[in-house]
Amino acid sequence: MLKMKINLARDNGDVILQVVQHWLEQVVKVQGEVDNLDHQATSMNNSFGGWCYACHHLGKELEKKLDELLAQGKIFSSVSNPAPVPPRVAEHFDAFASREATKK
Repeated sequence: MLKMKINLARDNGDVILQVVQHWLEQVVKVQGEVDNLDHQATSMNNSFGGWCYACHHLGKELEKKLDELLAQGKIFSSVSNPAPVPPRVAEHFDAFASREATKK
């Protein structure tokens, strides 16, 4: 749900809040750790008892991190601010001939 809000805000050209951007970076980091752990678990033989314990322990730590990130993500009432309006430059403005009479 939050990812959809962020994507919609980006599509609208809004500026993502710094705290939300930091949260996303943390999510990507933890997701990489989960993927790495999953890769290690599938590539190793499960007969290594000590490794299994370490893997289980790391999995529990990652689960805690994910739970914390999910809880943090739920508190964001807003994920972005509207994009700033670009300044309008009127220095090189040439009036239309039909508007010359209104300038007097």
